[in-house]
Amino acid sequence: MFFVEPGTAMNLAEALFERRGKIRQSVVRAFNHIKRGHIGIMTFGTGGTGKTTLGHLFTQGFTNQNKVPTYDRSINIEEFKMPGDLVCTMYTAPGQERHQEEENASEGSNWSKLYQRIARSKSVGIINVVSFGYHSIRTLDYTETNIYKEGMSQEEFLQLHLEKRKLKEVEALSEIVPHVSAAPGKVWMMTVVTKQDLWWNERIDVERFYRQGAYHKEIEKIKSRLGAANFQHEFVSVSLVMDNFTTGNKRLLKPNTAGYDDNLRLLNQANLARVMGSLIKG
Repeated sequence: MFFVEPGTAMNLAEALFERRGKIRQSVVRAFNHIKRGHIGIMTFGTGGTGKTTLGHLFTQGFTNQNKVPTYDRSINIEEFKMPGDLVCTMYTAPGQERHQEEENASEGSNWSKLYQRIARSKSVGIINVVSFGYHSIRTLDYTETNIYKEGMSQEEFLQLHLEKRKLKEVEALSEIVPHVSAAPGKVWMMTVVTKQDLWWNERIDVERFYRQGAYHKEIEKIKSRLGAANFQHEFVSVSLVMDNFTTGNKRLLKPNTAGYDDNLRLLNQANLARVMGSLIKG
């Protein structure tokens, strides 16, 4: 399920959301379904989409959301382990741009290390994190970015930024496709579309963008190579942290969607946990 809205069947579980630990328990049960071996989950995506933030949510068992840090960029592989006795680790690669810088500078990038893990895994989980172009902006102001042109309005900049970053998302996915397609065992994959609170009013268009067109074609390449028996893929969207879209100096580029509240966020985080648990159980 790409997203969950109030009034859908998922609302039958609203009583569980009042006790957020129930979200974690659903994931724990799924992980405990695996009787042997260590579960390795490889997380890819462009910088500033929320990979590290997702990792922190993962380690907290989908609870204590208010302590999850805001969207940031990492420079090395990060490991996030589920709490308790679960044998499950999420390996999060740095953003694609950082990966490409490493490839140009030295042998053996962080992404390559994760490719090696995929190549020797009998069963592997892949999470590709995207955000409909809302990638965090590291520069102090949008006028300092490499896409800004003199005289460009803030609105024109934002539109161009989103279009270019969506293309980067497809590019990043296309890079991992050959490696995932060559996996020796079964693969489950989840595309997580973050920053739902920014694009909620455009959710139909967002779903269409990922389920159709260039992104969808890359997913189909993996399915064609591995076959339906060895490859499962699901889309899910979520707001990991509710936050306005701003520049490094906190200039507001786009506020949260009016009406998107904490209940919607929790509802969709529960959906993320449910889908992830379902994929792990197979």
